[in-house]
Formats: sequence, structure tokens, C-alpha cells
Amino acid sequence: MTTLKALDEFAGNANELCNAVIAASKQHNWRVEPDSINERLVRYYASEGVIDRPDRQGRDSTYGFRHLVQLIMARRLSHEQKWSLQLVAQYNQETTTAELDRSLFKPLQTEDEFSKQAAVRTPGEAVLLVQKLKRDASLTVNNSAGLDMLAKQTSASPRSSRSNERGTPSTKPPMAITDVLDEVRRMKDEWLQEISSFKNMQRSVQELSSEVQGQGSRVAELNDAQRRLMATLEQMAQVGFQREQAFMKHVGQMLERHTFEVKDQLSEVAQTQRALERHASEVKAQLDEFAQKQQALIDLIEEKQKRVADS
Repeated sequence: MTTLKALDEFAGNANELCNAVIAASKQHNWRVEPDSINERLVRYYASEGVIDRPDRQGRDSTYGFRHLVQLIMARRLSHEQKWSLQLVAQYNQETTTAELDRSLFKPLQTEDEFSKQAAVRTPGEAVLLVQKLKRDASLTVNNSAGLDMLAKQTSASPRSSRSNERGTPSTKPPMAITDVLDEVRRMKDEWLQEISSFKNMQRSVQELSSEVQGQGSRVAELNDAQRRLMATLEQMAQVGFQREQAFMKHVGQMLERHTFEVKDQLSEVAQTQRALERHASEVKAQLDEFAQKQQALIDLIEEKQKRVADS
């Protein structure tokens, strides 16, 4: 499938974002009216929620790949399908970065089609979370920390704001909340698949254990199955731990810049982590119990074989 993944690592200021959008649109013959794409339009779209707000590091503002596909989609929906700016903003905020990228290469929806779907669609987790965070943000701004931050932002002169937009970014902007939730769901599905695989292996070993009762010749086969099971469990645990570490590191970096917006999401990730840890502990306890029962069964079989040999 054709996508813009070649620009996945894009990070730049508003002017560089405009240049990247114009270049990509010319390459794929998209109608975006390049003469109207400028830094002023980018700042206006960000203020209206048509694209996400940029990541700020000191005096610099950094735009990433999500801003790029949001801006292209906004211009195409506005000029090819005549969408209202409000619906464009709703579409861009509810859609993950990957889906926005893929949708650029599909026939665009009409405004009526999207409105009908939105009317019957139940809001997803990402939409509900974003709405909740916006409500929390409007309440929190009343405290002293919020007032201090607001005072600093409003005291900046228009000239300094323009210099921020032209700052040279040093890192790629963090993931959007919509993309974070999508990644959490993907990791959850992978864990469930691994747990299901383990349960299937556990059932196979239990069936083998049942067959071994009264068949001393199958003890070696049972031991081999147990060794394979233990090796598989260790590998699953190691892979899962590495994935968890990598993801939590990425989320941690994002939270350092967006603590205010992502505090509820961090709690959800922590709850998921604790649930997985509890499940892992339960699985280990079941495995230990199974190993003890198996050893007792092996000892019993060996004792019976010894009696038969002695008799």
C-alpha cells in the first residue's frame, strides 16, 4: 500500500512543514493550493484544532509526521470535498496517524458521509480521553501553576512567537494520545495471544501427564515437554519484558513534555502493567504447583517400578 512513510521521521519548524507538505502534494498531484500554505496558516490551524499543537522545547516549536499528514488532509478535504473546518478538525483529531497516512491514498469521503457515520458512531477511547483531558485542563488552569504558565505564554511578544516557529528542532515530537492508545491496544492483543498460546501448551502438558499415569515409559517424554515449556515461558517473559521496557521508555519521554495532558493515560498504562504482573505471578504459581505435582507423580512411578523390579 502506498503511504508517506518515507517522511515518518520528519521533524521541523513551521516553514519546513509547509515546504514538506507542498513537495509531497506536488509529487502525488494533490490539490492543496500551495500558495496559501504558510506559517500563518499552520499557526491558525493549530489554534483551531485542525492540526495538533506543536511540541515546544524552550523557544522552539517542532512539527512532526502527524502534523504533516493532518495538514495535507485538511487542505484536501477543504478544497477537494468542501468540508467545513470544524468537521476537518474533528476528523483529524479522531483519526490515528497511520490511518490518516493511508487515507491520503484512498478516495476521500464526502462531508455528508462522514457526518452520517459520526452520528451513529460511539466515541472511541481516544476521543473520550481527549475530551476528558480538555475538561480537566480548563479546570486546572485556575490553580497557581496554571496561572503562572498562562502568564508566561501570554507575555511573549508576537515577534518572539514568530522566532519560536522558526526555531531549529532537535528531536522528533512525541506520539499523539490517539496513537498511544492504539499502541497500548496492540500490545494488549499481543499479550493475550501469548497467554492463549501458553494455555494451549499447558493443556497439552496436562493431557500428557494424564496419559503418563500408569505408563512409566512416558516419564522421559514428560520431562522433555516440561523443559520445552519452561524454555518457551522464559523466552515469552523476556520478549514481553523488553517490549514493555521499550514502550514504557517511549511513554516516559512523551510524559516529560506532556505531563498535563497524559496523566490519566499514564494511570491506565500503570494499571495494565500491574494487571500483567499479577497475571504473570499467577501463571508462575500455577507452573510451580504443576511442577511439584509432576515431581510427586514421577517419584510415585519410580517407586512402583522399583517395587515391581524387587518383586
